[in-house]
Amino acid sequence: MTVVMWIFAYRDIKLSTKVMLALEGVSISLILILAMVIFVKAVVAGHWTWKPFTLPIGHGASLAEGTVVALLCFAGFESSSTLGEEAAKPTRTIPLVIAGTIIGIAFFFLLSSDSQVVGYLARPSIMGSLANATMPLVSLASNYVSPTYATLIVTSLTLSLFSCVVGCACTSSRVMFAMARDKSFFSRVGNVHPTFRTPHRAVHLTMAVSVVAQIAFALVTHGSGTDLYSYTAYVTVLSMLLSYGLVNASAVRHFFLRLKRWPMFQALISALSLVAALYAIYANMYPVPPYPMNLAPYITVAFITIMCILSWVSKRVSPTSDMESTTTQHDAL
Repeated sequence: MTVVMWIFAYRDIKLSTKVMLALEGVSISLILILAMVIFVKAVVAGHWTWKPFTLPIGHGASLAEGTVVALLCFAGFESSSTLGEEAAKPTRTIPLVIAGTIIGIAFFFLLSSDSQVVGYLARPSIMGSLANATMPLVSLASNYVSPTYATLIVTSLTLSLFSCVVGCACTSSRVMFAMARDKSFFSRVGNVHPTFRTPHRAVHLTMAVSVVAQIAFALVTHGSGTDLYSYTAYVTVLSMLLSYGLVNASAVRHFFLRLKRWPMFQALISALSLVAALYAIYANMYPVPPYPMNLAPYITVAFITIMCILSWVSKRVSPTSDMESTTTQHDAL
């Protein structure tokens, strides 16, 4: 599977995006169909309820946890911005894609999560508690449609994860390419493939590092898939939230310090986003999780430190000629 992902990321970006859209389209369609079946059967049986939309009065901690989950559900919405140099009309296309993604994610998660709650509330004697369910969608598909449809759901979720990894590889390699071009990383990583017009060296480095990290975490977790996901996801969450916070802090610097103006709209959005990111970081670190999850902040800081050192070293070992060559590579990309 890793080799196939590697090939997709290495080849033309059109191939990667088409594969991702096709796989995600199948997965989302199956989940939406299941949600519609649950809603129809719940309404007919008189089990429809607005309870999922009521605020947890007196349960502020639950609302805080839900806020963190909601923020994390939107992770990756900005990935299309890394393809700006490969888009025909980036200043028009990228903002539309990002806005459309946010609206689509909000609608999809609201519909799918509500259907899961309603589905479990309608048949508690058969399905038990949603909180204790290991694979809610599979249980719902088996009870409301058929075991065969449940198998299709499992398959679609696996393919969805496959497309997510391809997306991460494409996104990371483009960021690495931009860093190399801007002299913040080793210039040779910024080369573009003469045929596929992709940052192939950045793709190779991204995939190689991810494989090594996966093997390392697998050794630590002794092959447990659940632990492997939990540990890597927690480190990723902290890194991602820190990135979002830094982006909004950069917006503050750009609008207020550099442009010497403070547009109300940008100020409000940047300030609220920065507060949300900081709150999400706090909620994920306190109370301190049990071992080994409590090591995640230290791993995150260590990783960022290593990357800063590599960036500093790259500026001193990369020849000037390579730097100048890399600066022109964006035209080929």
